[in-house]
Amino acid sequence: MNPLSCMLSLATTPQEALRPIQSLPHFDSVERNLIASVHYLCDERFGGTSFYRHRSTGFESMDAQRIAGYAPRLKQEVMRQGARSFTYIRGDTALFERTASVNAKFNRAIFYRSNLLHSGDIAVDAGLSVVPRGGRLTANTLATIGATG
Repeated sequence: MNPLSCMLSLATTPQEALRPIQSLPHFDSVERNLIASVHYLCDERFGGTSFYRHRSTGFESMDAQRIAGYAPRLKQEVMRQGARSFTYIRGDTALFERTASVNAKFNRAIFYRSNLLHSGDIAVDAGLSVVPRGGRLTANTLATIGATG
């Protein structure tokens, strides 16, 4: 595996300040040969990671062909809902169905294809903190797999 990026992530945005994009599952890349990882540096009360299926398209993963139609369709669906406030996604919604979930546990690491629709299960009731020891701290990596040339 060849690491492309590695970063620490700390969930700090309160729900009342979320933008629509922060309340939806996302994908890290459209490439199939990239693996994402989340290494939990917090305990289970801060929430794990869930994987999703977009209800109207049936997509659970993204690729270069799908994105052209998916992005405008999702934007239209979100706008049609007319929501004025947003929450972190933590399960099924009108637009997405949760297909799998992994609970956080200190020092647990999960690995998955970077093109899967996923989201952190941000547990705001556990508290959001700018202090790493007091919040949802993770190490996130994106790496290539397979032959490189």
